[in-house]
Amino acid sequence: MQLQLPAFRILEDWANQLPEIQIIRNCAHEFNLQMDEARRFVMEVTGQLQSLACNYIQDNIVRLGDETIPLSEGKWFTTKYYGIHGKNFRFRYSDPDLEKLIHPGFAYLELKLPESEVHHSFDLFYNCDQAIMQTEGQNTWKCAHSKPEYFVGSVFMQMLNCIHNSTDAHWMGTVHASAVSAGNGAILFTAPSGSGKSTFAAMLMDQGYPVLSDDFSPISLNPAKVYPFPEGISVKNRSLEVLQPYFSSLAESGKSLTPDVREVFLPLTTGELPAAAPVKAIVFLQYDPSVEVEFKQISNLQSMGRFLQQLWLPPTTEVASSFMDWYFHIPSYTLHYSDNAKAIKSLSGLLLL
Repeated sequence: MQLQLPAFRILEDWANQLPEIQIIRNCAHEFNLQMDEARRFVMEVTGQLQSLACNYIQDNIVRLGDETIPLSEGKWFTTKYYGIHGKNFRFRYSDPDLEKLIHPGFAYLELKLPESEVHHSFDLFYNCDQAIMQTEGQNTWKCAHSKPEYFVGSVFMQMLNCIHNSTDAHWMGTVHASAVSAGNGAILFTAPSGSGKSTFAAMLMDQGYPVLSDDFSPISLNPAKVYPFPEGISVKNRSLEVLQPYFSSLAESGKSLTPDVREVFLPLTTGELPAAAPVKAIVFLQYDPSVEVEFKQISNLQSMGRFLQQLWLPPTTEVASSFMDWYFHIPSYTLHYSDNAKAIKSLSGLLLL
């Protein structure tokens, strides 16, 4: 939640479990309100807070520790091997739908390997109405079948830990953003799905700027840096025509795509990953056919609501405090554009710093 005064002060009193009449008196005194006016405002805010608290499901995905759940059918649909940053991953999928959630973005890293060379194993399967992930045959997570976005996020987090020899405690959170290396740091390009973020990242990659990650950009806690994650750049069908002149693999894909395929992936790496980098700017992208390019800096407070919509943070006091310290020290910009070349040129100051 993002709250400003006086609603934030009411939240503080409510979280401290003060009596309702005391919250009303505090509100009336601090903000010079009549008691009736303060009562109406407090009741409105606390009512919304209570509604959120009652409807909040803390664990969209539940970790079961070392509890194992057997594969009900007793067989796997496919087994895939991926080579990432010097480590070999084995993924077993019980269902074609589960394979479609994970495999396409890593298909370019697929290898043929003997079991003896596997470093990390992931088993993904359905059990009743739950999607299950087991790693190394012993650590188990479950998620509602109807929440594939949470399931994919949990799979990516555990892959991330394996790739970078870390644990969940290492991360401040993840951003739905493309992270592009530039000069002595990285720029986060974020936007709602379908706003041209991945296409723009691909154009920057064509210009020689390494892309650390596309949709899933992990930020470490201390120090705060964006880490690479090797899922390929997502290119939707409507972007193929724009990018085919720059990437021969897309030109070939475009000739063979069937009508039901809506997404292909551009490789990010040959397997080795670049170093983590501090974030030196956040850019909110929006493809806008009405303007060639419009690039301007905005206040962090002004942009915070939009950024929070693209962000996942663990619900802890330490993370919340670290995020606020980090976020308000990073300049924020908006970029509305229809001309890719001019848009990239407008960023030259940031890209070269």
